[in-house]
Amino acid sequence: MCIIRDKLNNFLIPTKLKLSILVIFLLLGYLAIVQSWAFCKECSPKPFLYDFINEIPIWPLAMYALLPVLMPLNLLGLGFLNLPVALIYAYLLACVIDFAVKKLVKK
Repeated sequence: MCIIRDKLNNFLIPTKLKLSILVIFLLLGYLAIVQSWAFCKECSPKPFLYDFINEIPIWPLAMYALLPVLMPLNLLGLGFLNLPVALIYAYLLACVIDFAVKKLVKK
């Protein structure tokens, strides 16, 4: 049991690579929010980066990535948990990418 706990702790401990990947995911999430302004142009003024990233399909990619996690929450009436769950999901995805990179480099 201790071996599993140690491996899980090593998997979840923040490293520079994991945090770098997480920052990239957070930046992509922010850019997806900026692109979502196109659906509600009357709600608020145009975001700062909207014209620069208008042609890049960031919003659909973010929705496809988050759909398996956020859709069940909304169906269960737990939509208020979307942000924390998305952050946890992004960190776990960064951990998986870090693990895969380490395994590929080791071989």
